[in-house]
Amino acid sequence: LKEIAEAFAKDLSSLPEEDPQVLAILNSYSHISLSMGKEFIPILEFLFPYLAKYIQADIGLVVEDADVHEYIPEDEKDEAEKAKIGSIVVSLGTNTKKLSLHTFALQNKISSFTILNDICLNMGTNFFPFTEKFLFFAKELLKFPYSRKLRKTAIKSVYSCMNACNTDEERNKILQFVQNEILGVFKYNVTCSYYREIKTYLKTFVDFTSLIHDKKIFTEGFIMELYNILNSIVKNVKEKAEQILSITEANGDCYDENDEDDQKADIERLNEINRRVMELSGNIFKVIGDDLTPVIKSSLFDFFLQ
Repeated sequence: LKEIAEAFAKDLSSLPEEDPQVLAILNSYSHISLSMGKEFIPILEFLFPYLAKYIQADIGLVVEDADVHEYIPEDEKDEAEKAKIGSIVVSLGTNTKKLSLHTFALQNKISSFTILNDICLNMGTNFFPFTEKFLFFAKELLKFPYSRKLRKTAIKSVYSCMNACNTDEERNKILQFVQNEILGVFKYNVTCSYYREIKTYLKTFVDFTSLIHDKKIFTEGFIMELYNILNSIVKNVKEKAEQILSITEANGDCYDENDEDDQKADIERLNEINRRVMELSGNIFKVIGDDLTPVIKSSLFDFFLQ
């Protein structure tokens, strides 16, 4: 495996970004890291700058007049322009605009960060020396507007890094490093009713809180802000469920079995969010214990009773 990894490293250093072998090689490292464990550390030290380059690459999003290239002969366009393969033409009143981006850059950005997250999970505690660098990228990608998969992997990376820790003290440093960003984005998702994003955040919070045993990791400010968000989620979900039911009642005669199945599916997705809220609260209560009782009573007690 070491010989294979070194051979791939030699190829990687000579391949252009657009070569399809690049992603194949990077993906292979994800699998190799699982088998090599601690022995993969020197290879990751070589690999990290490559992944970082792709993760930090500018995807070159440009909005321009759609007809601008009709007057530029093909042989006069530079290589950067040719790399803008993905484009959409949009009419805005009397103006027609063209949205272009470097598709290879976006693809490599998504794949490289996902691969790095996989390597983190595969190496476990052996990855810990790289966690701060990894989370530096994650914090930047939590709000990345052009890929839900990247945003999803960015929040999941918090659990991956927690999993790479040996002690609660190390987990405390990680939480302190990212807590303001993850709470801020979490709150924004709730305000905008982005239910898929909310489910992802709740699942990640459930996962990483299950790794924590020392209540000193959670500051009072973190707990209070988190429970304010959970309160908003419960209120938001309740209002959405009532809205779905009211629409059904108003249009009952027009609904068939398929519509009823869709309604049940929508309600079940909302109930899943509530279940995750309760599971997360249970994990935190398990760590903090009776000190959390006043917060439970003042925030989610009525919800739990229901």
